[in-house]
Amino acid sequence: RPARAERRAAPAPHGVDPKEPIEYYWTRVSGRLGDSTEMHQICLAYMSDMGMLSCAYQPYGGIRENPPAMMVSLDHSMWFH
Repeated sequence: RPARAERRAAPAPHGVDPKEPIEYYWTRVSGRLGDSTEMHQICLAYMSDMGMLSCAYQPYGGIRENPPAMMVSLDHSMWFH
């Protein structure tokens, strides 16, 4: 079975304002990536971009309460040392 990225919402810590533009989640890859460090880094970079924009909607009641007409993704960079 090929690897697939999975993302699940995680509860915010106690006392955090739900309208804060912060999103808590955990993610994993289902399947086996093998031993290639490069493949692990590629998957980490891909998964880090999943759903980044939804936290921008938190101050406005969340993306489900205020669905956008169109969404864009800005590039972001990761450096692996």
